[in-house]
Amino acid sequence: MNNNSIKTTVFRNKYSLYLRNLFNIKPVDTYRPLYNEACVSDFFYWSSNKNFDTKFMLTNISSHILPKTPQNDNVIFIIYNESGNILKKFEIVLSPYETKEIVFSKLNIKGYGSFFVFHKFSKINNLSSHGSFVAERGYVGYKKNNGIWNFMHGNYNACYLNKKNKIKSIISKSFFTQFYCPQVTFNDTKNFKIIINNPTNSKIKINIECFDKLKKIVVSKSNYIKIFNTFIFEFNNKDVDFIIIKSKILFCRPLILKEYKTNFDIFHG
Repeated sequence: MNNNSIKTTVFRNKYSLYLRNLFNIKPVDTYRPLYNEACVSDFFYWSSNKNFDTKFMLTNISSHILPKTPQNDNVIFIIYNESGNILKKFEIVLSPYETKEIVFSKLNIKGYGSFFVFHKFSKINNLSSHGSFVAERGYVGYKKNNGIWNFMHGNYNACYLNKKNKIKSIISKSFFTQFYCPQVTFNDTKNFKIIINNPTNSKIKINIECFDKLKKIVVSKSNYIKIFNTFIFEFNNKDVDFIIIKSKILFCRPLILKEYKTNFDIFHG
C-alpha cells in the first residue's frame, strides 16, 4: 500500500470521519453503514387525516440495480407517530420487478410522523465489493382533499438496519452550529410549514430565523426534537422572504409545505 492509499484509508475511516465532522474539517453530510450488505433508508414524512393523505411507491429495488438477477425483495416498513412511537411495523415481499402503493389512509392510522423502508435481498453480487450499498430514497405522494397527488423523492440517507436488525443512524453532526438556508423564497404565501424529523441517536435543537427582504429577522422559532420525533414549525407571516435553520446537524435540509388558497406544494428545500 503506497503513502496516498494509507492517507486515504486513515482519513476516511469512521473515527477520522467523526472527528472531521465534529470539528468541521472537510465534513461529510452522512456516514456509511458499517457493512455493505445493509440497506439505508430515508426518514420519510407522512400525514393522514380526513383532509390529507400520503402514499409511498414501494418497488423492488433489486430489480433496478441488478436487473439481470431476478429475486424477491424483503421489505421492512416501520412507521412512527410525531412523538417517536412505533404505530405499525410490517413486512412485504416483492416479486421481481414488482411495485406496490402503500396508502396510509388504508393502514387505519391518523396523524403524522415519519417512517423507514428497509430492503433485504440475498444476491448482492459484486455491489458490496465495489464499496456500494442500497439506499431507499423513493417517491412519496401527498394529497389534500380530492386534489391530485404531489410527489417528492427522498430527502437524505438517514439510517440502516445492522446485522441484529437494530436501527443505526448515519446522520453527521458537528460541535459547531451549522447554518442551512433553503434555496427558495416565501414571498408567494404567508402560510407555510417547516417539517423536521430526527433520525439521529440523540435529541437535537432546531432554531429557525425568518428574514424579510431587507434581511431583518421578522420571526424566529426553536424547539428540541427527540429521537425519531417529527416536529412541524408553522408560520403565518406575509413579510417572510427567506429562512435560515440553525442546528448541529451538518445537512439539516427540511421539508417545506406551502399553502395557497386552492392548493399546496411540498418539497425539500
